[in-house]
Amino acid sequence: MNLFQQTPLDGTFGDLIAGGDWCVALEFKRSWPAARSERGKWPPANLQRYLEDKQMQDIAKKAHFLCFGAKDQDEITIGAMRYSAFLRDPEASKGQATRGTAMVDLLVNCTGLDRQTSPLGVAPRVLESYLRRLSVMRKLMGSGEPPAQWLAVASTAQGYRIRSADSLEQLLDMPKTRSRERSAELDRTPEHKKSFDRER
Repeated sequence: MNLFQQTPLDGTFGDLIAGGDWCVALEFKRSWPAARSERGKWPPANLQRYLEDKQMQDIAKKAHFLCFGAKDQDEITIGAMRYSAFLRDPEASKGQATRGTAMVDLLVNCTGLDRQTSPLGVAPRVLESYLRRLSVMRKLMGSGEPPAQWLAVASTAQGYRIRSADSLEQLLDMPKTRSRERSAELDRTPEHKKSFDRER
């Protein structure tokens, strides 16, 4: 986490992605138990809807990663995994988790690669639409947005930019809305599908 926070970006999510070629989002949980408990908070219908939405899954595989704190002997480390794989099978994903340092190396090495070449990231507006849709689905859990630290990373011609936030809503500069309004939004044609088809 500290590796990214050395150069935080002040401003909005829109400032972060402006001029970016591709973006990823990293969601940080304090520990593995804290991460594992999240799956149980999803209403089954919402979880099924998320896992069966092919375009959301395609986006998540390249651009949404779940990170968690872990103790390796006497050292505190960070594990990283794809969020979509975690929701399908938390324990299997934990066994295949990448060390946080390797994740950082991968991000740095991919900086400067275009969207078609990079194994990470999706178009900025595609990620934004995905995250807004995800926020709607998770808000309907009833207990509010699961606590986490978020980092969004945008690759640009000049390098990379990052933005950190204490919640997904804060990351996206979203005002708090009522569950009924969010439920109505969930039933609309998701914007991420239009963006994904247009920009991939």
